[in-house]
Amino acid sequence: MRDAAYAERKIREYLSTGRAQVPWKHHPKEVRDELRRVGMRPLLKQCFMNSQKFVLETELDVTYHEGWAHSVIPIEHAWLEHNGEVLDLTIYDNTDVEYLASNVYTRWEILQSVRNTACWTVIDQRALSEIGPWHKQFEELNRLNQQLKDTGT
Repeated sequence: MRDAAYAERKIREYLSTGRAQVPWKHHPKEVRDELRRVGMRPLLKQCFMNSQKFVLETELDVTYHEGWAHSVIPIEHAWLEHNGEVLDLTIYDNTDVEYLASNVYTRWEILQSVRNTACWTVIDQRALSEIGPWHKQFEELNRLNQQLKDTGT
């Protein structure tokens, strides 16, 4: 984990500019070289943009994942896989992060999503929700709500 001064500096940077760059020198050399080649600097809180943009611009063999990451609480998150390892361009220190279920999308699917929405966003919210950690509980809640409606209670 980074020290408190680093976290405070990044929070101030984000609050003052609306964005904060993520350190990337810890990534493998070929990833760093590719980030330089495409002129990309990953940003905090922009996991979908960081990962999708990198997939579309890189020549490296990477796989795009949309799923759930868990550190303190589960969050919707996007990351890459490169050489069998997680490549997270958004979370600097991911040693305490558990990458849960995910959906994998191709370059073509990412390109279509960006063209259709004109932004970097979740490709399929329904598919992401269906693999979410609370999916079963929501199904049960919907079933109970339907029972209440059916009984007129």
